[in-house]
Amino acid sequence: MQFNIKLSDAKLAIGISTFKRDDLLIIALTDPSTLDCQEVSVYERENCKKQYRRLALLGDALFDAVLIDYLFEVNSELTKEDIDGWRQEVASRESLAEFAIELGLPDFSSSWGKKNRKPSEEEPGLWGEMFEAVIGAIFLDRDRDFSQLSRWLQDRFIRPAN
Repeated sequence: MQFNIKLSDAKLAIGISTFKRDDLLIIALTDPSTLDCQEVSVYERENCKKQYRRLALLGDALFDAVLIDYLFEVNSELTKEDIDGWRQEVASRESLAEFAIELGLPDFSSSWGKKNRKPSEEEPGLWGEMFEAVIGAIFLDRDRDFSQLSRWLQDRFIRPAN
């Protein structure tokens, strides 16, 4: 089940040409609303949505961990309130959606050719969650190597947002 995802474009944009687990990336790039078509069985739809949500949950937790690790690294004197403030700003659904749009997810996900698709900026929930799912897929693809994921997120998104 691929839903016309531009997988090679996604790998280029992500910057990981050696992505081994295409199945994870396909799940992460599948907009759950594109599953609501007659060609997809109820079982496939529910299974894909379940896997997508699990990747997004993992990605959300990992993004928080990378962000907090980064903040401790750059300033060990930050208070809990300082860290919470940074977290609310950088890890908000709107910020994650901006990262997703910057990465190009709307241009190669399963909904890239969807008729009547809203402008990306109007759906921060969708794109923020998809960005988290991609983070989860990258982490699993890299054999759960936190340092590789951390470098990728810090270099591409966290440091520039700081």
